[in-house]
Amino acid sequence: MHSELLDLQVFDRFGLQPRRSTPVPGGLSEAYVWHVADVSGRDFALKAWRPVSSAQLQHRRTVRRWMRDASGCGLNFVPRPLQAGGSDLSGESLILQPGHYAWQSETWCAGASLTGQPSPIQRAAAATALQQLHATGREFALRHSSSELKLNQSPSPAILRRAVLVDELLQGDLQRLLVLARSLGEAGTSAICFLQLLQKWLPWLQQRLQPWRSRSLNLQPVLRDVRTENLLFHQGQISGIIDWDAADVDHPCLDAARLLRSWYWDDNQALTDAAEHWATQWQLSSDSRQLLSVFDAAAVLLNPVIWLRRLADDPAVFSRLPGAWDRFEHLVKSAELWQSVFPRR
Repeated sequence: MHSELLDLQVFDRFGLQPRRSTPVPGGLSEAYVWHVADVSGRDFALKAWRPVSSAQLQHRRTVRRWMRDASGCGLNFVPRPLQAGGSDLSGESLILQPGHYAWQSETWCAGASLTGQPSPIQRAAAATALQQLHATGREFALRHSSSELKLNQSPSPAILRRAVLVDELLQGDLQRLLVLARSLGEAGTSAICFLQLLQKWLPWLQQRLQPWRSRSLNLQPVLRDVRTENLLFHQGQISGIIDWDAADVDHPCLDAARLLRSWYWDDNQALTDAAEHWATQWQLSSDSRQLLSVFDAAAVLLNPVIWLRRLADDPAVFSRLPGAWDRFEHLVKSAELWQSVFPRR
């Protein structure tokens, strides 16, 4: 399927002359990615995905303009998007849309993601890199205040989405998902156990989220999907922060919460220790520490629900994406073992 999709005209329009194009094992986004070795001796990533709407296409173009600015500020760990053709300040040529797919290409980042917990030096390097990246996000938003990625003061969109989801679950959607899980037979056992556990957590989570639904925060461009898989190290240094497709406006603590949990998902003591060091390095206020903790709780306890809802809307999703069920089971176990990032003493 990968080779059938390749469009030689896309290579040419991005100025690529590939010696070799190797499919990269994809995640769960249903996109296709290739590692392209160019005749110039440089390596690039090429990605094809089905655009959902013109608004999504425009948003991704804006995100890639931020990537281009960030990579030009000396942040070598930011992939630099390729342009198709000449100068294009609007960003239109950063993503091409021939046929049924949208295409994007960027410099390839060397290195590999961690397979275990980071060392203190690696963790500190990640905290510094994200601070630098967030600084470029603020600068981009100031220069492009009319774009979708702009500074504003309002409640966190991530908090609002999770709060609405909790409301819907308490108003009957939890029972709908239980019916779905029971229809799966033996395969639905873990889903049923999770939903029964979640039922006990929902009132507490609703209470935790409630104050933040009306709390205005300093929002800015952030990545929203900083997971261990998307953070690359090479010779002890951060060499790449990849997969910016989920980037949008929210609070920087959202990125910290996501990355810390992906590193220490079932090791609560190590997570607490790492979060304390991170909070010190970022000089987080008491309110920001609470916000990071709420981001973490909402994500861990509700992420399996996102997959169950996706299954309800698309019964073939788990068979179409072989790794989806394993991801769901992983998220369920994380929810079962969840403890607060900053436990009260």
